[in-house]
Amino acid sequence: INAEYGGKSMAMSGQARAEKLRGIMVDLVARVAKPDTLLLLDSAQWLDSASWSLLGLVCEQIQGLLICLVVRPFKSTPLDFLKIEKLPHTLALELSPLHDTETAQLIRQWSSLASVPVAIATKIHQKAQGNPFVTQEMVLSLMQFIDEDKEGKRVLRVEEATTFISESMPRTVQALITSKIDRLSANQQMILKFASVIGMQFSFALLHRLLPPDQMTREQIDADVHALVEASVLAAATTSNTSLLQASLSARSSAPNDDREFSFVNSFVHDGVYNLMLFAQKRQLHARIVRILEEEHGGTRAVYPLLAHHAKCAEEVELAYEYYLKAGNAAAASFQNQEASTFFSEALQLIVDTRHKGTLDHIALQRKLGLAYAEQGVTDRAREHLRAGLQMMGIDLPSSASKVKLKFKPPKELDWPARREGVLSLVVLARLFYYDCHRSLALLATHIAFKLAKSKTDELSQDVFPVAIMLHPNRKEFMSTDDYIALCQQSPTPTLSMHSSLSTGIYQAAHAHWLESDVALLAAREAAGGLGVARMVEEAGVHRSLVLALRGDLKEAATVATSALHQGRRRGDAQVERMALSAAARTKALLDADGVECRELIDELGMTMEATDCSDISSAINYEALLGWWRCRHGNLPAAWEHITRCIDLLEQSEPTTYMTLYGYTTCPELYVRLVLAVRANDALAEQLGVDAARLLSLLDKSIVLLAKYADVIRCAAPRLALWRGVSSFLNGKRKDSDKQLKEAFQLALDMSMLYEQALALMYRGVLGSGKGGEALRAQADDILKSMSIQWTKEPPFVDAAKLLAGVSKK
Repeated sequence: INAEYGGKSMAMSGQARAEKLRGIMVDLVARVAKPDTLLLLDSAQWLDSASWSLLGLVCEQIQGLLICLVVRPFKSTPLDFLKIEKLPHTLALELSPLHDTETAQLIRQWSSLASVPVAIATKIHQKAQGNPFVTQEMVLSLMQFIDEDKEGKRVLRVEEATTFISESMPRTVQALITSKIDRLSANQQMILKFASVIGMQFSFALLHRLLPPDQMTREQIDADVHALVEASVLAAATTSNTSLLQASLSARSSAPNDDREFSFVNSFVHDGVYNLMLFAQKRQLHARIVRILEEEHGGTRAVYPLLAHHAKCAEEVELAYEYYLKAGNAAAASFQNQEASTFFSEALQLIVDTRHKGTLDHIALQRKLGLAYAEQGVTDRAREHLRAGLQMMGIDLPSSASKVKLKFKPPKELDWPARREGVLSLVVLARLFYYDCHRSLALLATHIAFKLAKSKTDELSQDVFPVAIMLHPNRKEFMSTDDYIALCQQSPTPTLSMHSSLSTGIYQAAHAHWLESDVALLAAREAAGGLGVARMVEEAGVHRSLVLALRGDLKEAATVATSALHQGRRRGDAQVERMALSAAARTKALLDADGVECRELIDELGMTMEATDCSDISSAINYEALLGWWRCRHGNLPAAWEHITRCIDLLEQSEPTTYMTLYGYTTCPELYVRLVLAVRANDALAEQLGVDAARLLSLLDKSIVLLAKYADVIRCAAPRLALWRGVSSFLNGKRKDSDKQLKEAFQLALDMSMLYEQALALMYRGVLGSGKGGEALRAQADDILKSMSIQWTKEPPFVDAAKLLAGVSKK
């Protein structure tokens, strides 16, 4: 494939181009791989993030394809691998060391001997310890003791072979490889060493240019390369597995047309050969490769990683830094954030030995690396690098919310480019703090960003407006949220319009202004679609699904959340996936409390958090609340107790910041109510949990206090706060207070147009009341549910809890 981006492709955003390319590649695989085709992917642990994403789509969308995926241990397990592993039609096989009978079978196969003496097979098995590669190398070393008899059959000289195995056969992989290389000719050894410097896979054209022209002709190199293939040291790369990059480079090269590709048979051989060379010799060859690649392909973005690698190995630090930076910028522009973070990390390690150390370039690199991690959802590392860049500017943010004071005087020596870097870093940090439920730190980052901009209305300040809207600070250090919204609406900048619309939708949702929120989120989605920013389209979809669910349109909420989840999966965006999974699971929990799909969504959320080293508290709060609720619903109260304890711990560590954690804050009181009732009815359960009803009531009050603080910031939590206050009063024997608070819950839900909350309040009042009045309230709740078009196959979740309370009322 030799394709250049141009025309419409160049007008797309990096995200849009990546999405388009994935779609093209899936179609290509579908055309080439007919049904019943076997697709073999060996050493898949080396796949990049784009390839994993493509493989996930192939597994999901192409039917009748048998895929054999061979991987060795990962440093960090890719999320797409975990998803493939969880597919219902996936069969996982762990390859253990060979048994002695398997070793004997392989010896016969590789040596073409009709039979192998048991003693020899046993000795090889003991030395190789079941490792297929070591076994193969040992068998190859025995080939010198195999002859052909008169009938053409291969015969082993047993006595000599036995002596060799016992006394001379190398024991380690490196020794086996060295022994094998020593048996080659001088020219073949040189070819292997030069090829190992190029890499695991190499083109014949580049090898030819690298080798000394006065020592070997092209024909000699060709003959020796084929001899090495025959000796099972090298392998000829076929068209199907030739590197797309190498093929592209060969097509563009002005060198003689020879695009043949070869590779070492495995990484053991490559590394063994490479390690036989002196450091000075390797450094010199790496430097020559840099010159050749620059001459032939210097302006090609795809070559930047190769140039950076060889420049680093040649100890050309400045050049390696420049190419790693270019590679990172190119990867980030294509939304390949995992690769971008790898390249930027390499550049960051090198920059300390360059003239760029401590400069604005150094600060910008910290920001770029932090942003690349943030886009992957690896928030701990993102914050680390963003903070490091700010510290270089003299801006040191406190480590915890308890130390936050909105006082900051920016360093006087910062010029406009430096202030811009600071503002951009602080905006990303503020968003991370927002989703990590550190409101005070988010406000401080926003405040400092405005200070660096020097004006609340200039160009730099515009980057801060969306974060300020999202946080709706309501403090003297800031303008009013409505003023920020008005300023954004006056701006002609499409990107600002997109971000500010999303933030406005979030702000309006927190205050239960559903229509305004929906309009803003739809505007954000439209703007993001026009700009080709797929992630923002999905994020707007997640927030819109939450808005729809909170106002009572559960079915539409589920549809929107599922769409955002599907799109996030296609792009391999872990952060969007976490948000969408949480939203979809919460809605499914209400629509089909006992369905398999709800639990599958919860499990996938947990898997996604684990695979991406998730550290944002908002996702963790929702996950623990969802799993605790599920356990409780299905009768596993001890497990529910563990999850709700972790959820409360997380809530205590966080601050009321985002309406996305509403489920966590409102579910904790519900689970405590259920546990109180269960413990009162079952002394053995109290002993198992190690907590009595009085302690649970105290924890219920604690969760309500946390919810009250949350409702001060997130107004849409007010109806549920009044509800749980009413239930708590009921449990404590305060029936009049309970009825008053439940009435308040209904009125707040009515004022905020939250249909589900209205039904919830009416149902609790109806069940806890008595006589015809209670029946009428329950009937009214049923009417609301019918108007929402909800059809439960079993009782709604809250009816189950309310009935438990009704039993207490009768007693």
